Amino acid sequence: MDINNICKDILALGADKAVGIDVKDIVFNTDFRKSCEENKCGNYGRNYTCPPYAGTAEELVAKVKSYSKGIVIVCTEKISGYDDMYGIQLADKRIADTALLADEYAVKNGFDHLVVGGSNCKKCTPCRAVTGGKCPLPQKAFISLSAYCIDTAKLSESCGINMVWDGTEVSYFAMLLLK
Repeated sequence: MDINNICKDILALGADKAVGIDVKDIVFNTDFRKSCEENKCGNYGRNYTCPPYAGTAEELVAKVKSYSKGIVIVCTEKISGYDDMYGIQLADKRIADTALLADEYAVKNGFDHLVVGGSNCKKCTPCRAVTGGKCPLPQKAFISLSAYCIDTAKLSESCGINMVWDGTEVSYFAMLLLK
């Protein structure tokens, strides 16, 4: 498995950046779960890819640590300010689409893998967690980096990626984890 070639392939799928990392170098911060539990984004208990449905912090950290390598995937969009919902949603959609393509790529190449999404799943509106139904697309519903307690700021530093969220650009991150 050649990480550099996989990164090139991920770039060809639409990512703006793709950088390899050893999973042992990922910094986790279980305090991120406090934001989830305080329902800061409004999705706690309303989306199967969010807590409490996604699993405990300890379970998700252990799941990530069961892999050896990762490809950090970044999609960035220019925005006209923090109220530019179109630009922000475009970046969110691009990372979700690219993560899905990365998953299909990994399946096609026979990799034992896990995709960690850029944000929570938005395939069904509303999520079946709200209506009490079963998830119709569990294989395509990726759990976010923050739910996995991955410190994205430290992840970007360790990969040499400039994490941008300054009112002129916004960067969304996902990851393809490999055994």
